[in-house]
Amino acid sequence: MASDAARRAWRGFIIAASFVFYAGWDWRFCFLLAFSILWNQLFALAIHAREDARARKWLLAGALSGNLVLLAYFKYVGFFITSTNNLFAVVGIDVPVEARSVILPVGMALSTRQRNAAFRVSAGVLNARVSLGLVFSLAAMTSS
Repeated sequence: MASDAARRAWRGFIIAASFVFYAGWDWRFCFLLAFSILWNQLFALAIHAREDARARKWLLAGALSGNLVLLAYFKYVGFFITSTNNLFAVVGIDVPVEARSVILPVGMALSTRQRNAAFRVSAGVLNARVSLGLVFSLAAMTSS
């Protein structure tokens, strides 16, 4: 078993490597990564601080919702804007909303699924053995 110091050092290394990786692609995604880390850490601390199962599940719902909204924005906003424009064009209404090319940061779908499974384990909704399989099966579905 690794010591607490080794675990903290590894965690620090992984966080730093994540920032370097994102910055190497587009430095602006570092703000997204920082927000995501802060969001998830605050919810994780709040979930662990609660004894009441109902409160933990509400916090879990908030954490999962935030993660999924962020993922949905990057994955689907262009599709919905284009579809809405096409739908209005069929009935002759010109909607001047232009679909921007929103690029999904590499690994965002997998890391979102991983965090969501970890939250569900910490809130007592899933057991740890189920969560690993869930992460990989959901990652396969969302990677397209």
